[in-house]
Amino acid sequence: MPVDIPYINIHTHTKSTDSKHIEIVNVMVAHQPPQDGYFSVGLHPWQIAEGRWTEMLQEMEIYRNHPRLVAVGEAGIDRLIDVSIDLQNEVFQHQALLAESWELPLIIHTVRSANELIEIHRRLKPIMPWIIHGFNGRATISENYLRQGFFLSFGKSLFRPNEALKSALQICPDDRLFLETDDAQIDIIKVYEAAAAIRGTKPEALKEVIYRNFVRLFGERMT
Repeated sequence: MPVDIPYINIHTHTKSTDSKHIEIVNVMVAHQPPQDGYFSVGLHPWQIAEGRWTEMLQEMEIYRNHPRLVAVGEAGIDRLIDVSIDLQNEVFQHQALLAESWELPLIIHTVRSANELIEIHRRLKPIMPWIIHGFNGRATISENYLRQGFFLSFGKSLFRPNEALKSALQICPDDRLFLETDDAQIDIIKVYEAAAAIRGTKPEALKEVIYRNFVRLFGERMT
């Protein structure tokens, strides 16, 4: 464990100017990765509606051997968009299989689709970790994910938490927990402070927990 443990931001759309943070910057297919630092790449459910999803899935191969690619995603299923669930399932499963083939964790966007994701996980039986990013659901939903082996990442919802979300964060085991900023213009340090307050611990303790998780899941890709 390094003396000065970095803050880990498991999913962000905006690269930080603080070189002491470790973050995974989300890159959409056909976009350039950041000039330095780690990134993930995936076909977001919202992109499916653009009609080029077949070609975009093929274009993902361009990133396959990039030395700073550490995850596939964000991929997922979103019940609030005007794209059929069957098509979203197909695109998501393709990316889940890519994550297995590339031996990378999968970062997941989900809106009202926990049952579908859990069922797909049971059917595919992936070896690589699946991480639900931006979790903001009830404790009962988090328990279902956790029983199936998912990791949970919490972010901007911690600044307007209800009791259900607080409970979900409190019951998340240390070894399944991540934190993120997503697309919010907030400092990851503030997210750690909010999470620590809800869990009844200190930000420094959370730094150790999440750094261990990051090394366990992504260590082989770190340079």
